[in-house]
Amino acid sequence: MKRLSVKNSILLLVIVLLMIPQSRQQIQIVLHKGVALFSPSIEKDDRLEKVSDYNWMLTDLEGHSFDFNNSKGKVTLINLTGHLVPTLYC
Repeated sequence: MKRLSVKNSILLLVIVLLMIPQSRQQIQIVLHKGVALFSPSIEKDDRLEKVSDYNWMLTDLEGHSFDFNNSKGKVTLINLTGHLVPTLYC
């Protein structure tokens, strides 16, 4: 049998610690604090694009119409998605 390398030993230890609820919670807290340190940056105003034409009629999934003129002067996120592959039914 091959001797465990240092990397494999550390990986095995982390897996065992993640299986124990008390230690898993502490590891998750440390990871969340570490991720929180890298907050997203805000773009400067000169890089933001301004829309010149607000004459859009949008329709949601339920078929309700929305006039884009109502969003003038507000920050708006529009998610336009298209599916090239039809829905598969199993």
